[in-house]
Amino acid sequence: METASIISVINMKGGVGKTTVSINLANILSIQKKNTLVIDTDPQFNATQSLLLHKASLDNQSTSKVEKEKLSAEYYTELSRQGKTIMQVYDPTFSTEPSDNPSLVLNIKDNLDLIPGDLRLASTVAGDTSNKVAILEDHLERNGLLNHYDYIIIDCPPTWTILTHSSLYASNFYLIPSKIDLYSSLGIQLLEEQISSKITSDSQYRKTGKSLINLGVLFTMVNNKSTTHQRKHDIKETFKDALSFFDVEIPFFPSAATNYLLYEEKRGHENYTSLINSMDKFVIDFESLINQMEDENNEG
Repeated sequence: METASIISVINMKGGVGKTTVSINLANILSIQKKNTLVIDTDPQFNATQSLLLHKASLDNQSTSKVEKEKLSAEYYTELSRQGKTIMQVYDPTFSTEPSDNPSLVLNIKDNLDLIPGDLRLASTVAGDTSNKVAILEDHLERNGLLNHYDYIIIDCPPTWTILTHSSLYASNFYLIPSKIDLYSSLGIQLLEEQISSKITSDSQYRKTGKSLINLGVLFTMVNNKSTTHQRKHDIKETFKDALSFFDVEIPFFPSAATNYLLYEEKRGHENYTSLINSMDKFVIDFESLINQMEDENNEG
């Protein structure tokens, strides 16, 4: 049986549209009837908030936005109380009662599931975490999730911790969303250095026979200012020998950037046409690239 393609979405610089890319990529894949799981390992848990709000909107379409937000918060409070968040993977002692759902998977809608994030994840980065590198991969294997999904999308934190390390360790691929600015490019550089030193060059990792493939950089929050084109050229020149770049770019929309919006909710709204079209095109390119790389890996 084929196993899921696992993709970490990551940049060491925050505020680059990482969560927005994660949830919209997963949502479009699910609409295409690809069985998709989002795992939120970022302590900010913005992906969880967005997807729970979407679930609340689907469950109660007649209520106001405020009521839907209240309902989504109630969903999260109950999940947290019952120990049905990613926190159970990293520190099960936080749960006050045994979980009746050891996989932690919550259904959002057809073909789209979530392992919810948890604000308390920040506490797991302290102390010795050397024995936790494979903890997320073990959870996926133990609960049969690798054979259940077509895609598993991991929304990673913008810092190097056990949360990041274990997410990448469990992944086949990683995707780097990036704004077109100096600091985002520094985040890319730091990420590549960490992956090389902590994962792909590690002797124990290499013994597993696994591979971690960089899918490339996706420029996000792109505007049409003249300085943008020069900065984009400079970033591509900096990484031309190490990274590839997606041709499609995600344009900047203030409301979409701040609300972790599922673009599908705005489909049909003229103001969002270019944003939705760009994401649709990215998903086509993303799937094509995944298929190509998996074919090459199988042939190899």
